[in-house]
Amino acid sequence: MKNKKQVNNLIESSFNRLKQTIVNNPITIIIGIFVIVHILHLITRYHFVLWDEAVYIGIGKYIWSLGNVGLCEEIRPLGLPVILGFLWKISLNPIFWGRIIEMLFASGCIILVYKITNRLFNKQTAIISTIIFMITPIFLYNSFRLMTGIPSTFFVLLTVYLFIRKNYITAGLTTAWAFLFRYPSGLIFLCCLGALFI
Repeated sequence: MKNKKQVNNLIESSFNRLKQTIVNNPITIIIGIFVIVHILHLITRYHFVLWDEAVYIGIGKYIWSLGNVGLCEEIRPLGLPVILGFLWKISLNPIFWGRIIEMLFASGCIILVYKITNRLFNKQTAIISTIIFMITPIFLYNSFRLMTGIPSTFFVLLTVYLFIRKNYITAGLTTAWAFLFRYPSGLIFLCCLGALFI
């Protein structure tokens, strides 16, 4: 009887801690829902590889095979192909694992939107803006694709977050990473530079 009471107390205290975590940190619920939707989509839907996705995989193979396999389009940024090519090099499926990595970048974007708006405004505004950002069709569509939009957005948001925390050197480094994933994302450097003088 004593053991049963201890087990019940343990379960009750665990639920109370979980409830407290959710109340104090609502981003965990938002990210949890996003990840569950992504995993369900990954498991239940066939991923038709678009031309641009195939090109990024091909460039990755070209880089990691030193030009023996794949193709090279010089106009494409190298950030995503290096990751996808590395997955191929270590014998992992670049389509499946690339989508997992895209999901992680997308989750990072959601967390950064929450952190930036919470820092600049308040918790309620942060929750609302994060939900709106998460359900935006263009964000959802790109988070399911092996494209450069989500990783570059992650690094742009990370740059903004570091910049508003006055961590300028690290913000400059993340700007370089954003540029590696999508060339126009490097313009965030000019925005931050301009903000310093306003």
